[in-house]
Amino acid sequence: MKNITLILLSILMFGFVSCKKEPIKHKITYEIRFFETPSIGHSNSISYGIYPSDHKEPKMTEDNMPKIWRYEYFGLTEGTEVVFSFRGQLSYYYEMIVYIDDVEKSYVRVKTSDNVYYATKIEERRGLNKHPEANGGLICFDF
Repeated sequence: MKNITLILLSILMFGFVSCKKEPIKHKITYEIRFFETPSIGHSNSISYGIYPSDHKEPKMTEDNMPKIWRYEYFGLTEGTEVVFSFRGQLSYYYEMIVYIDDVEKSYVRVKTSDNVYYATKIEERRGLNKHPEANGGLICFDF
């Protein structure tokens, strides 16, 4: 009887331990705060990218630049590379912040030249970033 009980207990324990566990999903928030944007009529082409996302992020255009642009994604899992980038041609002054579960993980403040296309100056950078030498609005790290 003891052997049968041990066998049943072993089978039950093996079943509980060997079950595939779903990865924990975290909330990631991408945010850009604009302090200055080009005047209407100036060249102000932009490009930006975020990863991971569900590809439904709000659109940001040169003609409709908000003061604060924010996007949240609720599927971040450990081991994922996080990439957040913003490039503007002229006269942008902004800060980029990445939060994970509402805790700031990375920050960069950037000033783009008023005279030279895509020439940027990093005013402040803190937190996680695999490319601290990158010139411009780039945040990249492994979570």
